[in-house]
Amino acid sequence: MHEASLAQQVAASVAQAVDPARHADVAEIRCRIGALSGVQPLLLEGAWEVIAPITPFVQARLVCEPVPVRVRCAPCEDDFAPVGGRYACPTCGAPSAHVVAGLELLVSQVVFAAPATAPLS
Repeated sequence: MHEASLAQQVAASVAQAVDPARHADVAEIRCRIGALSGVQPLLLEGAWEVIAPITPFVQARLVCEPVPVRVRCAPCEDDFAPVGGRYACPTCGAPSAHVVAGLELLVSQVVFAAPATAPLS
């Protein structure tokens, strides 16, 4: 299950990007996962539940956003979603293999918990 090692990489990436003083404040980590990335979003989220307790982000939730495949047609420059595994442009019919979305696996956002506030006296 390579999702476990990917969950560890997500934690490492966020740890590197976030000030260590704020690690405990991370409430949610959002990822974008392309349909052609070879990663199953539900398995990655499940792996996160196992990995999170041994990271600085014990309380953080991992939320995976699936990204559908989008292809760009070279002749007419239209972007389209392949239908039924067909990568032919619906506008001009040309075969197209230039994938512009659906390959990614990236941390798109880190959400911090609202800071605790003291009541005004």
